[in-house]
Amino acid sequence: MSPSPSGSQARRGLYLGVIIIALIAGSVTSPYVTRAVDSAVRDGQNTIAVIEIDGRMTIDTAETVSNQLYAARQNDSVEAVVLRVNSPGGTISAAESVYMAVNATARQKPVVASVGSIAASGGYFSLLPAERIYTTPGAPVGNVGVIGVRPAEDGAEERIVSGPDKIRGGTKDDFRRQVQSLQREFVGAVMFHRGDELMISQAQVAHAKVYIGARAVQNGIADRVGSLHDAIAYAAARAGLERYTAVSGSAVARTSSTVSFAVAAQNETGPAALDAATVDRRRILALYGQSDTPAGVVTNATG
Repeated sequence: MSPSPSGSQARRGLYLGVIIIALIAGSVTSPYVTRAVDSAVRDGQNTIAVIEIDGRMTIDTAETVSNQLYAARQNDSVEAVVLRVNSPGGTISAAESVYMAVNATARQKPVVASVGSIAASGGYFSLLPAERIYTTPGAPVGNVGVIGVRPAEDGAEERIVSGPDKIRGGTKDDFRRQVQSLQREFVGAVMFHRGDELMISQAQVAHAKVYIGARAVQNGIADRVGSLHDAIAYAAARAGLERYTAVSGSAVARTSSTVSFAVAAQNETGPAALDAATVDRRRILALYGQSDTPAGVVTNATG
């Protein structure tokens, strides 16, 4: 007969069992979810939509996020929205589209932002309409600026063009003015949404510095150092909810009407939306870090 386990071994086994059960229970009762909870939305429960802006922003990213925000606005069971941002930015077109969708949502329901790993340049621009911005302690936040990349002159092949500006779209000075116009609009949006909280000047904002965690809060670029849990709890309080379910943005979009969200999103506007009509946005980035755009002239927009 094998010897019975000692008292200490039995206790260790009991402790391990309790820990496993606690972990399982925690994953079930967590105040926010990592997978869609369709039934909560369909049943009309008080829900908070957690919508992710993740990675480099492209037109596809913008369409997905804009659709989810539109669905959240149309769904009466969604009482508030939390934006979970982990993005260094991307194309200016994508950042503008998401910004306008967030702004339209913030006019109807509480919107709170939670920065995970980074919210820089276009990633930061997109969350500006949120009424409170939480950031993790080590996240880079800010970097208010744009990068213009002008196509390089290529004389390797013979070309016949219909006009002197056909290849490059204008002179270097023309392009610089376009980039500077977008930069002014970007800085203007920051001043419009964050002006009362900012502890730095407009000129400092335009310098495009990135601030880390607590320093971003100190300068008024963000509001609180906190987690996604904190952002959701604040959104629930703003919506007057004591009991609620947090669901993914994709769950909200799946259970909403089949209306073409993308078409509706195109008509959204904001009080500080970038409106430089003559700018070729395909060649201008709101991105933190190095661009991988093919060689060209990178124009500094801070002039």
